[in-house]
Amino acid sequence: REKDILFEDGPRSLRVGGNGPATLQLISELNLKDSIVPASLKSNVRYLWLNGKRQALPSSIATAFTNELTPDLALGVLREPFKKKGTGQDETLHSFFARRLGFFFADKVVTAMANGIWAGDARKLSVMSCMKPLIDMESRSGSLILD
Repeated sequence: REKDILFEDGPRSLRVGGNGPATLQLISELNLKDSIVPASLKSNVRYLWLNGKRQALPSSIATAFTNELTPDLALGVLREPFKKKGTGQDETLHSFFARRLGFFFADKVVTAMANGIWAGDARKLSVMSCMKPLIDMESRSGSLILD
């Protein structure tokens, strides 16, 4: 900790879905339960650096009404249920999200997400490897939003 900033190193989060139960079991077996620190609700807000400033992504319906990114994001979200399904072939994260939610979402949100999660390039990372559940949703219902 330096002043009011907490610097972390090592794994700092886990998801309870997917392989989460196995991870929780391992934490229990290693007697590390007391080491778990729940995330702050403030961590639900995600930011992007756009147009020379930090901008919060809408995190709820209420914040969507006042967020300056909403017009650019909303168009892709509204069109998404009407997009055709993919071919079933693997594609990059960027191409998948550009196809489903538009280029603004792919260029601004997905590239930042890929950098933050995988330290990788969304134009090179496989959507099948990184986000297979989204491929399954599209395959099942033809939509990420209506699934």
